Amino acid sequence: MAKLSLDLLVQARMLAWREPRRPKDANLRRSVSASYYALFHFLIEECTLLTIGTAHNRVRLRQFAGRAFVHGKMKAVCEEFVKTTPRDLLEPFWQSLHVPSIPDVRILAENFIALQQQRHAADYNLSRRFKRHEANRAVDLAQEAFDAWRRLKRRHTELALLFALALMLWPGLGGR
Repeated sequence: MAKLSLDLLVQARMLAWREPRRPKDANLRRSVSASYYALFHFLIEECTLLTIGTAHNRVRLRQFAGRAFVHGKMKAVCEEFVKTTPRDLLEPFWQSLHVPSIPDVRILAENFIALQQQRHAADYNLSRRFKRHEANRAVDLAQEAFDAWRRLKRRHTELALLFALALMLWPGLGGR
């Protein structure tokens, strides 16, 4: 079964190129929005697989855990991960996991922030017109983030786990 995140990324690319000559603004907006949601669902899928496990009998637990992810809190986590000096809660991990020197975590966090901002513009700012290159750039940002996560998970497992836990638990930890 295909993952929702991959289907959304394919849909975003398709919508960006649906009309070869004069793309409809609605399709470009939906492309930008689908790019963000592709990354949002990708992170939920990947983080719950990493923290809950991949066993088939854990599907419902992963779905349950997936409900803990909150758009604004995920952005707040990403904002922390692009800082050189994080808030006190994350500070003990910064040196031991070399967070500032790992480009993949920065790519992942920056792309999530950028895509969320673009999604808000696409969904709510009706005075703005989108161009095809902006929709294509949104798709590329999502794909770059997918790739950065895969590298992060492979090369820096503990940092990937910290990022996953922060995304999942930030609604409860963010104010501490």
